[in-house]
Amino acid sequence: MIFEDEEVFFLDLPSSDNVLVYAPLRSYLAEVRSGFLDYIKTERGKTIFLNLLKAHPLIDINKIQNNYYRRTPSLSLAITDDCTLRCQYCYFRAGDTDKRTTMSKDHIRQYIDAYFRQIPCDSIKESDKSINIAIAAGGEPTKAFDNFKYAVEYIEACSKQHGYVAKFTMPTNGFYGDEVRQFIVDHFFQVSLSMDGPKDIQDTQRPTANGGSSFQTVYDTAKFFYEHNFKFAIRSTITNYSIHRMKEIIDFFHENFPNVVIGMERMSEFGRGLKTDIGAPTLSEFKEAISESYQYGYKKGALIKNASLGKSNSLRTSFCLSVAVPNWTVLTDGRITSCTRDSFPEQFTFGAFDEDSQSILIDEEKISKLRQMNVFHYKECETCFAKYNCAGDCPNLRFASLIDCDANRRLLLERLVYFLKNKKGVNLYGNE
Repeated sequence: MIFEDEEVFFLDLPSSDNVLVYAPLRSYLAEVRSGFLDYIKTERGKTIFLNLLKAHPLIDINKIQNNYYRRTPSLSLAITDDCTLRCQYCYFRAGDTDKRTTMSKDHIRQYIDAYFRQIPCDSIKESDKSINIAIAAGGEPTKAFDNFKYAVEYIEACSKQHGYVAKFTMPTNGFYGDEVRQFIVDHFFQVSLSMDGPKDIQDTQRPTANGGSSFQTVYDTAKFFYEHNFKFAIRSTITNYSIHRMKEIIDFFHENFPNVVIGMERMSEFGRGLKTDIGAPTLSEFKEAISESYQYGYKKGALIKNASLGKSNSLRTSFCLSVAVPNWTVLTDGRITSCTRDSFPEQFTFGAFDEDSQSILIDEEKISKLRQMNVFHYKECETCFAKYNCAGDCPNLRFASLIDCDANRRLLLERLVYFLKNKKGVNLYGNE
């Protein structure tokens, strides 16, 4: 709500008569007695409260949004649609008989050349002289290792020629040996390693292409990364099979890989996820479980993350840079999309590689629509205290009517209470 000229929210606390005062754009959080609301209606109370708020520098939320537009689009290459695993919930159905296409080296080179010709190089050179490159979308990038390796090394050469450094990231299933592991360690900035938990959970949810066990190979990859001090996060997909074992999953990862971030995300009901017997937990069931997992993780010192609320120390107006910038993901057929969920829905496709001109043709009207996928354009976000944290949640989930605003608000409220009780005096979001 707007109190005078300040965006501030007064939130009822569960099992208490007290009220939580939350002013995200002032990075302000406090617990007050219920009578405080009557007090600030008086001239004296209002003046004191407003002066208190304005003692904290104002975060320019429009500047945050505009900064997205000034960012250089990052490049993501979907090297292949094929995969070494057959995860039961794979949204893309990677590795199915109709999903085994791989980019040729000629196309990889053409896409990369087109990208480097079209990006605004000056914006990179004025920053830290680095550019973000993802080898992602579709299947497991390392399945086509020769082409994967060619893409990385060619991008490195192009980056050096233009005077900057490529920072490589990717999601990966970890199902490979030391040659691939070492190449990743030598060339990548960080990766997200998909691993769902102890052996029975991993093997049930993420079997190999022939139905075998993937656990030991993926565990060995995690161990290799950890022992080489390589930066990686773990991404665990939570299904009906695993939702009641989330504390066990946290214990497993925290004991084996201390200080590695553990991302816990609800299974998406797309692709193979529509046909699997495992099934997805309901939105409310998952939010309650992830809330308990946060609290359990904090007590153990485990780093638990969930995409719906982003980072605890920053605000955002768009859920992801993929739509805010938007970033370029080049698919195996040359189409350009900002989101690879739900088998690349048309709403996110905004360009394509043109063979004749050897360039990326961009639909500017589509880009404009993508950039409107933010809290300033979602009616239900207008008066919501969680809007700068969840940023309206995942745009693709919104299209599929799979968001739960009440659950997001409940989860954020619990996190704010935790911050207040355990980190008194903390400057929540920095003085941006």
